[in-house]
Amino acid sequence: MVLVPRLFDSLMSEEGRLPVGDGVWGDTWVELPPERMHAQWDNVLTGQTVAMQALGEAHGLLAAQVFERFPYALLRAHPRPDSLPEEKQT
Repeated sequence: MVLVPRLFDSLMSEEGRLPVGDGVWGDTWVELPPERMHAQWDNVLTGQTVAMQALGEAHGLLAAQVFERFPYALLRAHPRPDSLPEEKQT
């Protein structure tokens, strides 16, 4: 899964710093559809592991975690059996 921010130019600081971390993203999150609900995701670009969060009744990824080090993400579902949605575990 690829995550890329929209309106990138408006997210950059006046000093030209990349839009990364809590200061830029705060509590922004990306809701995941049921077929993409894996417990953990590996960011291929940074080596970072990002955990899915329960956000009310929805599930998703916090943008501040996904974009903690780099403003783009190439995420691969973590290859553990318990990272599959419940209905697919048997």
